Amino acid sequence: MPTDKAIASPIHVQIFYDESGKQSEKVHFMGAILIPDRIYKHKNRYEELNTLISEGTKPLHFTDYNGYANSPERFKKLVSLALENIDGMQLNVINYDINKIESIAQPIKPVLKDIVPITIYNKFPERLVYGLLRKYGQHAYLSASIHIEEDSTYSKGSKTGNNNNSSAITSKDLADTMLYQLNIQAVYRNESYRVESVDFLTKRVEYGIELTDTLLGIIRYIIENNYGESTRILAKRQLILELLETTNLKTFLINNTSYYEWNQNNQLTAISFSTYLNLFLSSHG
Repeated sequence: MPTDKAIASPIHVQIFYDESGKQSEKVHFMGAILIPDRIYKHKNRYEELNTLISEGTKPLHFTDYNGYANSPERFKKLVSLALENIDGMQLNVINYDINKIESIAQPIKPVLKDIVPITIYNKFPERLVYGLLRKYGQHAYLSASIHIEEDSTYSKGSKTGNNNNSSAITSKDLADTMLYQLNIQAVYRNESYRVESVDFLTKRVEYGIELTDTLLGIIRYIIENNYGESTRILAKRQLILELLETTNLKTFLINNTSYYEWNQNNQLTAISFSTYLNLFLSSHG
């Protein structure tokens, strides 16, 4: 790595990674958000937001949101405060069809039975996070700490993992893979960043995990544009519309979010999220 990068004062950033979609569902989402330390650990917001996610009897989980009790106010406060200053923040989201990957992998499964999870978790997370760190220019240098929600399909090896699929990639494998591969990319492509650490966090520890979960849930709901009338669907729709109107959420989704779809040609294609957002608003706004 060039000497001038090595002596540059690094800008420390936090990156939080999460997923949306169960194994039984066709469409899956992966998301990672980059937040500069100065924004993430703002002396007033940081303590207030971490208190917010730790209080109450249930964790903030957008999938379970139904509008009851005090959860609407908790979600409103989370989004409002966390997106109060969005300077330097960036969210990357990948939408992929796991059934298609399963189909493509069929000829290889007799040789490598775990080819599907290995393919997913060795390719998509790295691409997702690498996209957040690359192309900052020769006069900037990022130093990143990456945090992954522990309770995910790849966390068979973690204490809170709930997956019984013996072919799932272990949490240690994913952490090691991301740490090495992202730093290798930095050297190979002469990018201006380093990854200091990759760790696993349970919910209710750092608000970045809950924020990523919530943003992914909101994006999924907007894309699916559900016209259902169940209590849960209506509550989510009302909450999202209110957040788009009263917080920085709309600006963040348009200006600070990069959305990709793994298309029929097996390529990640960038899609302007404003197209989905406009369809949603025209349907329900």
